[in-house]
Amino acid sequence: MKAIKLLIKISLLLLIIYSAFFSLYRVADDEIILLYDLKNNKNIHIFTAPVSFIWQGAMPWEYKVYKMTIDHLLTVNIPVIIPILSALDDDIYVIRLSADIGYRIDKTNLPDILHLNNKGDIDDYIAKKAASVSWAVLADYIEPFYNKARILNNEKIIIETVKNELIQKTKGSGIIINKIDFILPGYYPDNRIYVSGVAQNDALRDLDFENKKDEIRLNKKIVEDKKNSELYYEKLLRISSIIRDNPDILKFIYIDKIGKDIKVIISSDKTGMPAMFDENPDKAKSDKKGDVDNFIR
Repeated sequence: MKAIKLLIKISLLLLIIYSAFFSLYRVADDEIILLYDLKNNKNIHIFTAPVSFIWQGAMPWEYKVYKMTIDHLLTVNIPVIIPILSALDDDIYVIRLSADIGYRIDKTNLPDILHLNNKGDIDDYIAKKAASVSWAVLADYIEPFYNKARILNNEKIIIETVKNELIQKTKGSGIIINKIDFILPGYYPDNRIYVSGVAQNDALRDLDFENKKDEIRLNKKIVEDKKNSELYYEKLLRISSIIRDNPDILKFIYIDKIGKDIKVIISSDKTGMPAMFDENPDKAKSDKKGDVDNFIR
């Protein structure tokens, strides 16, 4: 009995030690803890206290508990597509801005970043925001016409506007941008490249228009061919039905443009074979019952 009680006490002690080891987490001031649901592939909670008891940590087969620092530095290459050249794949037709962005995860406003499962997701979020803001700021400089010199003359104003807008756009997301350093000047396609791209874009547009017309014509032909095939099939079915209901039709043979002086008889006997009379005059008349007709042409 004492042995059983001792075993129970040891088991409880081991359980407490196991739970404490896998469920108690300590973090520094510049860290947070994320609880990740492996089954549903998403973060379900963020812990910011210096010491947190996370009971799910005792079940590593269902949950993942990991730490993340709150201060990060991201280098981004921001693409800005010139609308009239959007059909061209070559990077020489795309404006590119490069920047180093420092950001901090806001420990006082965490709910909006629960869907960002790791630093890579947060980096992608900021990069997309930067691209969206940059395009909006540059829109007046690239539509309806693009001019590199005009952009370069106003580049500092453009960059400052992008910085301020990006900081504003990310507010409330749980991410605080505290530094944005653009590498100037950015890449802006030369005006000659722009003109060449417009010509290529027009050619691609015309080609696409012709392809669309060919596609419409082809689809129309396919529909017509299908309709003709269906009509032909219906006729075959009708002929098949007529022959099935009137088997005697098969006993008649239509002779067209047959050779000169050839005599043919249509026989209704079981063989169904025509008799040829040119070779043997003695068989000009048939004694067999069932001879129905002679054609001489």
